[in-house]
Amino acid sequence: MSKLNSLKPHDSFFKRILSDERNLKDILRHFLPEAISKDIAYESVKLITTEKVKGYKQYRLDLAVECKIGEEDGQVYFVFEHKSYPDMAVLIQIASYMTAVWDEEMRKKGEKLTPIIPVIFYHGDGEWKISPRFAGQFGSISEAISRYAMDYGYVLVDLRGMRDEEIEERSGGNSFLAFALLAMRYAVLSDISGLKVVFKAAIISLDREELFVIFDYIMHTREEQLDEFIEVAKEVGGENMVQSLAERLINEGIEKGIQKGAIKGKQAALIRLLNKKFGLTKAEERRIESVEDESKIDEALELVLTASEKAEVMRALK
Repeated sequence: MSKLNSLKPHDSFFKRILSDERNLKDILRHFLPEAISKDIAYESVKLITTEKVKGYKQYRLDLAVECKIGEEDGQVYFVFEHKSYPDMAVLIQIASYMTAVWDEEMRKKGEKLTPIIPVIFYHGDGEWKISPRFAGQFGSISEAISRYAMDYGYVLVDLRGMRDEEIEERSGGNSFLAFALLAMRYAVLSDISGLKVVFKAAIISLDREELFVIFDYIMHTREEQLDEFIEVAKEVGGENMVQSLAERLINEGIEKGIQKGAIKGKQAALIRLLNKKFGLTKAEERRIESVEDESKIDEALELVLTASEKAEVMRALK
């Protein structure tokens, strides 16, 4: 699975989930209306790029799936909406995507256009109030005009409006998908207790790699609560689990600074972790950057996640 974009963690986490074939097919099977999902030939499902057909502003990350729906070649177009308020521009984005696809097909002298089913995944903290039909955006218009106005419908997957049990049930036994969607639901609501419950269950149920994906997302969205989630990991998975998560965080920090050399990468990792857990002054950051003894940096990195106060870690640098 791809790495998360720190600037767009929700968007890139969603793409990370759907880039896995099992998750993608389970979304299509269990979150689309049965009248559509039962007719999809799942062996034909294939992710396709949307970049080549874009001639409009990109409001949010999206992706498309090519598949057979009954006897037809079709597309399912996913748009991911996570703002705190529903944005009506999302329906214009969908219309722009569809017309761009069809324009490309016409330029290739296709004999017919590909039917496209738009799906909006929503996990914002405000109620979804946008009309289920595009024509609803015109407001109150006469029947004479409405006959000629552009219209289409879309599938809404509203994580905010689903109970935990419904999300788990609709994930079709795919534990990773269920925990990922639940984490997205709680993260945008800033519900730390809910996120902890999800994280605790994920530690018990998922393999290490899947767990790291969930942990990575949580840390990108709730990094100020790092120590709280480390405590959950210690409670459920013990010291070995804490060590595994620590190594993952440290390696990520080292990767960010590795182009500057190993010692600089470790310094960057230590600064990042301490900032997450305790916060650092500029003077303390400069102090870490001045330490040239790699063994001291290594010792501090080992201490950072289990230390109860910043001074414990900083003492290792003397």
